[in-house]
Amino acid sequence: MLLKFFTLLCALTAAGSMFAGTVPLNRWTVAGPIPETNWDEAAADRFLVEPLDEVCGVPVSAYVNPRDPETDGLFFIEYFKTIPDGPAVAYAAVDVDFGSECSYLFKFNTDDTAAFFVNGVQIFKAEGESFDNLFIVKFRKGVNRIAVKSWHKSGFWAVVPTAMDGPLTGEQCAAAEARMKTIVRVTAMSCNAPMIDGLFVGTAGAEPELAWSDPAAAEVMFGGNPVSFSWLDEKMNPVSDFSAPGLYYVLAEAETVDGRPYKSLFCYYLLKDGWRDDPEIVKFAGALQWKEPFDVFRSTWSAGPQRLKNYLENGDRELSWNRKPGVSRFVTGWRQKNYPADLVCPAPPEELATPAPVVRFGSEAEAGFVPGSREKFAALCREWYEKSGNAFYCMIARNGVVVYSEGFGEVNGEKITPVTACSMASMSKLFTGLLFARFLDQGLMDLDEDMSRFMPPLAAVPEWKLTPRRCFNHTGGFSGHGNFGGIRNALGDFEIAYWLPAAHPGTECNYNGVGPNLMGMYMMNATATPIDRLFEDNYYRQLGITTMSGDDQGGGYSAGAADLAKLAQLLLNRGSYGKWRFFSPETYEKLMPRDIRADNPGIRMSSTWFFGRYGVGIHPFRAPSDDPGAVQYYGHGSASFTVFGFDPEYQTFIVQARDDNAAPEINAEYRKKLEDLVWSSVEK
Repeated sequence: MLLKFFTLLCALTAAGSMFAGTVPLNRWTVAGPIPETNWDEAAADRFLVEPLDEVCGVPVSAYVNPRDPETDGLFFIEYFKTIPDGPAVAYAAVDVDFGSECSYLFKFNTDDTAAFFVNGVQIFKAEGESFDNLFIVKFRKGVNRIAVKSWHKSGFWAVVPTAMDGPLTGEQCAAAEARMKTIVRVTAMSCNAPMIDGLFVGTAGAEPELAWSDPAAAEVMFGGNPVSFSWLDEKMNPVSDFSAPGLYYVLAEAETVDGRPYKSLFCYYLLKDGWRDDPEIVKFAGALQWKEPFDVFRSTWSAGPQRLKNYLENGDRELSWNRKPGVSRFVTGWRQKNYPADLVCPAPPEELATPAPVVRFGSEAEAGFVPGSREKFAALCREWYEKSGNAFYCMIARNGVVVYSEGFGEVNGEKITPVTACSMASMSKLFTGLLFARFLDQGLMDLDEDMSRFMPPLAAVPEWKLTPRRCFNHTGGFSGHGNFGGIRNALGDFEIAYWLPAAHPGTECNYNGVGPNLMGMYMMNATATPIDRLFEDNYYRQLGITTMSGDDQGGGYSAGAADLAKLAQLLLNRGSYGKWRFFSPETYEKLMPRDIRADNPGIRMSSTWFFGRYGVGIHPFRAPSDDPGAVQYYGHGSASFTVFGFDPEYQTFIVQARDDNAAPEINAEYRKKLEDLVWSSVEK
C-alpha cells in the first residue's frame, strides 16, 4: 500500500503526506493504557489537538498495527504490555496533511465505548460495542489531527476507524449520504420481523396478530406500501385454522420504497392458552435466557420455534440452544416449487483402493513426537484450565496418531468427554467450507461464479457481483450474524439483493456471518435439500460423526472433540479419510488461505485478525512467514474458543471442544503456548 515508506518518526512528530483515496490510519501515536483512577480528562484531552510526550503520566509511543502493519485499526489489547484490572482509557492520534479541503466517508468499529475526533472536535461517539457506524468527515486544507479516545472495561480492546471512500466531491458526498441511508435502512430491517406480542411464540386459536418489532424501520423500508402476510402450516400449505398447537410460517411480501420486491419467510410456534405459566415452557425458555424471560422467542437467529418443536414434539429434552437444525424438507421443497432453480446433486464420496490415515490412539514414537511430549501437553492443558476456569476437552495428534486426549471440567453439570457436544460458534464457517468443497470438487459450483445462478433475485443487481469466494472470505460487504433470519429464511436472497448496491462486494473485507449463511442457502437452493441432510449425505455418515449438528452457518453448530479430530485429520489428508475420498488435493489447495488484497487490489481491510489471508472457511492463526522454524497453524477461530488447528507441514492437529470463553485473554495466550509446544515437540 501507499504508506510503506512512512517512518515511525513521521508518525510521531510530523504530518504525513496525503494521497488521493487514502487516509493513513495505520501509523499512530498512542497514549495508554491510563487507569481511570489516574485519568484527568481535561488534561488528557489536550492530546486530541496537539502532540504531547506523555498523557496523565503515561509516555506517548509509536503504534503500528500488531496484526498487519499495512492495515487500519488500533488493537490496544495486543499492543499494550499490560492492561489495568479496572476501567482504563487510551488515546491515539495521527496528523495528516491534506492539499485542499475534502470530505471522506468513514466507518467506525469498536469493542467498547470510543469517540472519533478531528482537530479536537468530536465527530462521532459509539456507546459500548458498536460496529459499521458510517459518517462523513470534512477536512480543512493543511494539517488535520485525527484522534480516537477509547474507554475500556474488560475483554478485547480494539478500535478500527477506516476511510471507506474519498476524497469526495459535493456530488459524491450526496451519493455517499444516499449509500449511508440505504445501509442504515437495510441494517435496521435485517433485524426486523413481524412478531406476536414481541415474540415468535403465540397462542393457538384465532389468527395471530402480527406487528413489526421495529415499526419505524419497516416504514422507512416500505414507504407506506402495504405488506401482505400469508400463513402456512408446518408442511408449507396455506392455512386459515390456527386451533392446533404447532409450527407455522408466514410469507411476508411487499414493495420497498425504491420499487424492489421484498420477500421473507418467518417461523412461529403456537401453544395452548396459558403457556406462559406452563412449567415445561418456562423451563425451556429459562435455560436459554440471556437477559429477559422468553429471550429465546425474540430472536430469529436463535430459531426458538424450531427448537421448541424438537423439545415438545420429538421427545428431545435437550435444553441447549444450538443442538438441532431448523430447516425442514418442507421448506426447501416449497422454495424449489415456488422459486425453481436448475438442480445439481453431488455424487457420493469416492471409495479409495488404499485407505487414508484415520484417527487412532498410539505412542509418541508412532506419532513422531519426542519422548515426554504427552506429559508436557497434559501439564500445559491442566495449567490452562486452572487459570481460565473454562471446561474443555483437548486432543493432540500427529500422522493420525492421538497421543493426548483429556478433558477438564463440566458442561451442563456433567464431566466433559470426547463426545460432549459443545458450541462451535464461528467455527461453523469452516464446516460450511467443507460442504462447499464437495460441490467445488465435482465441478458443480465454482468459487468465482455469479451467485444469481441459484439465487435469481441477485440478477437484479449485476453491477455488484456476489460470488462464493466473497461470501467465504468476508469481502461481500456484509456485516453482522443471523441477519434476515439467516439460513432459516428461505427467501433471504431477496433481502441480499437489496443490500448489494450499498454493500459494494469486493471493496471491503469485514468479518461476518451473512456470507456463510448465504452459502448454506445457496447449496440448499441448488439441491432442494435441507442443510443437515447435505451434511449427513456428504460427511456424517461416512465419517461416523455423531455429535455434530446445527444449521446456522455463521455460528450455530455444536460438536464434540472426537468428531473435530476426524475433520482435522481429513484436512491433513487433503480431502480423504479412511476408505473415503471427499475431495481432491487440488480442491484442498483451493480451500486454503490466500492473500485477499492480491485478489482485490485496493480493498479496505476492516477485519485484520486473520492477517489479510482467508480461504474457504479456513484462516491462519499466525502471520505468514518464510521462516521454516515459524509456528503455523490453520483452521478457524470461535467465540466459544473451541480450538481447531492443523499444521500441514508436520501433520499435527490440536482440537479443543468447549462451551465457554469466559477468559479470552488467557485462552488466546495458552492456545499460542500449546501451538508452540506441539510444534517444538515433533521429531524433525
